[in-house]
Amino acid sequence: MVQHGSDIPIKWNAPASPKDYDKREVMIPMRDGIKLHTVILIHHGAHDQPILLERTPYNASGLVADKPHMRDAVFEADREWVDDGYIIVMQDIRGKYGSEGDYVMSRPSIGPLNPTKTDDTTDAYDTVDWLVKNVAESNHKVGMIGSSYDGWTVTMALLGPHPALKVAAPESPMIDGWLGDDWFHYGAFRQFQLDYITKQTSVKGEGDDVPRDGVDDYQIFLDAGSAGAYAEAHGLKQLAWWNRMSAHPAYDAFWQLQALDKKVAQQPSNVPTMWLQGLWDQEDMYGAVHSWAALKAAGHADNNHLVMGPWYHSQINGVARNLGPLEWNGDTATTFRRDVMIPFFNVYLKDKPTAHPLPPVLIYNPSENHWDAFSDWPGTQTPACARFRDLSQIVGSVLQVAFYLTPIMWLPRSLPANVSVYLLDFNPAYHLLEIVRAPLLGQWPSAMNWGVSAALAVVGWALALFIYGRYKRRIAYWL
Repeated sequence: MVQHGSDIPIKWNAPASPKDYDKREVMIPMRDGIKLHTVILIHHGAHDQPILLERTPYNASGLVADKPHMRDAVFEADREWVDDGYIIVMQDIRGKYGSEGDYVMSRPSIGPLNPTKTDDTTDAYDTVDWLVKNVAESNHKVGMIGSSYDGWTVTMALLGPHPALKVAAPESPMIDGWLGDDWFHYGAFRQFQLDYITKQTSVKGEGDDVPRDGVDDYQIFLDAGSAGAYAEAHGLKQLAWWNRMSAHPAYDAFWQLQALDKKVAQQPSNVPTMWLQGLWDQEDMYGAVHSWAALKAAGHADNNHLVMGPWYHSQINGVARNLGPLEWNGDTATTFRRDVMIPFFNVYLKDKPTAHPLPPVLIYNPSENHWDAFSDWPGTQTPACARFRDLSQIVGSVLQVAFYLTPIMWLPRSLPANVSVYLLDFNPAYHLLEIVRAPLLGQWPSAMNWGVSAALAVVGWALALFIYGRYKRRIAYWL
């Protein structure tokens, strides 16, 4: 048989593989008429199931793969939710990817910095309202989740939540972009964010990094002279967000009015919320902790929980068996999602009690590879077993210090008496070391001498620790 023309057909219609879920792409209308692109995944045969909503600027369609099984079609962090029967919903925020409207980086709440009648609080409300009215397979209950920018959208939803929003989990949310999240870390601008600004705001989809020669960014930024000079030389003055941000290098009203930790305390919701933070988060170390602390200070700790795991930024959404050379007790992210987060959500979305209610504060102890539960944080209480479990290490450390400092204690004896007496009597370390050193040298002081030495050591160390506790910041600064 002779083939005439190309072996490639004009159009190839691949046979559709059977799927165990429905994928629906809809445009959900907002109150101002703008429609937001939304992807909905529902297991075949699902009914009376809760909705897990994530609002993102990172391409909702791109988070879903064309796979026959729903579990394989979703992002890794959503697989346990799929296993538990959840309806998965992802939405492009206003102005990004498939959604209509204008995109504004972390659009401020309606007010002085946003004169329109919509923000991500109203958009989340309208989205939840549409979902519970139009997704027949749902039980009309919604939970929200998201990390980083997506965690910011969760926090914005909490400022004016729809009644159907029953539970939320902002993960490493961007809360205050100057004090400690993303753009500045306590005023120190992070130059590598210039790539992110360009990728995120130069086009509606995903843009490119800043074009530049060379591979050593440190040298490139050094040669530029300043972040401003670098940005101007690489065309960032065309980007509105760079212009707004660079016009406010100080912590002025521009940043303060956008700080969501203050807003959530001023406008507390009744939505049970799990604030998640990675102990090694290199991007957004500030937001979750300070939002929880602000709510606690305002008297709203009852329905707010703080979780800090052994993760870098957004590692909660992947696999977390280790952090570089530090090995944890198994996959701390997957087990946390499965054994802690989903049961917490199920309490409010499925009316399903859990055998292990989430404590007010849950923090992973990296040194001992386990989770510690607290009734408050920071506080005077510690886990019961923690009060004495470090005793052997403390004693060992004191003995090590004593061993290395003992020769120093002999030095005053070679000084004039009127000098050495002050160095010895007012040195708490000397009296403490004498108790250990004297028997080693065959000197057995009387019980009275031991008592005096011990008393002076205790009083001396108590005063030293009191002074350190009061002036530790100044001491740390000078050291």
